[in-house]
Amino acid sequence: MRRLIFLLAITVLGILPIYAQENIANPTLIERFLGSSRETMLNRKLVGPYTVSISGERFPDKGYFLLDVSASDSVDLATLEVTATFVGVIGYDPQEETQETADPITKEAVYKDGLFVINPIPTEGADTWLVTLEITDATDTYTADFVSVIWPRSPQLPVPLAIGALILPLALVGIVLLAFRQFRVPMMQNPQEVAAAMGD
Repeated sequence: MRRLIFLLAITVLGILPIYAQENIANPTLIERFLGSSRETMLNRKLVGPYTVSISGERFPDKGYFLLDVSASDSVDLATLEVTATFVGVIGYDPQEETQETADPITKEAVYKDGLFVINPIPTEGADTWLVTLEITDATDTYTADFVSVIWPRSPQLPVPLAIGALILPLALVGIVLLAFRQFRVPMMQNPQEVAAAMGD
């Protein structure tokens, strides 16, 4: 019985982080503890002499980019001008040379705490965006392109279910601890007492 309760608790606690990641597009209270909706969208993209990595969120009602810009030379990053131009594509197909697009939207990044922040990014009007990064320094302007897809949100969990998801692992841990406390064998120095306690 004790082993069954213990295995059940371990299984549930192991599944919860996976559940949080699967539903992280619409985070509930338990998901805020077990997962994060931030993702890496671009890893070490070269934009001229600069290397850019982008993380952030891209959901229909919320989206932002965090741009981590680095340079081989000693450059004061705060002096750079960084912009992103978003062109929404309707029915994006990478095999098609010409596609229906929306009017471009240009966003200027704000330098804060060592990162360039674009908040919010456009998310309405298209589910796929062609993004052109532009970095301007004292000598030149450099550009690079990538594709960003807006992810749909999963349905929101009812409040009782979200609360239950938070309480359930705590309750299971309490049951496991109580079971071990009720059925544990006391540590005794006398082997005869240990054998008697175990029913031998």
